[in-house]
Formats: sequence, C-alpha cells, structure tokens
Amino acid sequence: MNSVTKNAGLPQMRCKSVAGGQNPAAFRYEVMVMGLWIPSNYQFARWVVEDGHKLLRTGGRRHE
Repeated sequence: MNSVTKNAGLPQMRCKSVAGGQNPAAFRYEVMVMGLWIPSNYQFARWVVEDGHKLLRTGGRRHE
C-alpha cells in the first residue's frame, strides 16, 4: 500500500476508535511517516480527504 500512496501523492492514514463508550464516539487519527504511524488530528485527516477529492475531480491535476 505504501507504493500506492507514494504514486498518488497523498499520505497513508488510518482512523482508530478509542475505547471508553463515549457518546459520540472518539477517534484517533494516524498518518504513516517513514514507516511509522504518527498521531494526527481530524483537521489534517479532513484536508487529506478534501485534497484527494479535488485530485479525483481534476483527473489528478493539482490546481491551487
């Protein structure tokens, strides 16, 4: 999966639920950096998803 991420230009991320029975549920976001999972936050995860959607809509071309 790392080669797919490298080719796509977007970081590999994952979201894990945090135990504890909180309502609403709490999540922990992590990003792969040099082979290690590093804690991240919702804002970064949202940016990655939005950037990915933009790339899909533009056929992979980045427009700033």
